[in-house]
Amino acid sequence: MNTKNALQGSKETLGDLPKNTTCIVCEHVFSRSRPVLFIAREEGFPIEFMCGKKDHFGADSGKVIGLGHLLEWDNSLSVLNVPRNGTVLERRDGNDAWQVQSSMG
Repeated sequence: MNTKNALQGSKETLGDLPKNTTCIVCEHVFSRSRPVLFIAREEGFPIEFMCGKKDHFGADSGKVIGLGHLLEWDNSLSVLNVPRNGTVLERRDGNDAWQVQSSMG
């Protein structure tokens, strides 16, 4: 997948989506102890917003929240185009540019 196309996703930004759009965050993003460094979108599942670290303890450590809450915590995500299905985006820190790391499926 072309990096530019994956980062562009649709013309719709995350900020354009309804605030009650379901998303999944890790416990660290939920507690706001770490920034979002990993975003994954798989068809049929909510968009995942994770800290990107490997110290999670399974699927039950994820939290389901409305996108509006996440954008209140980190408004910089609101201008990011909605990623295409099957896309994984990562950045090294909260100020870094997003990069496509893989395309699922």
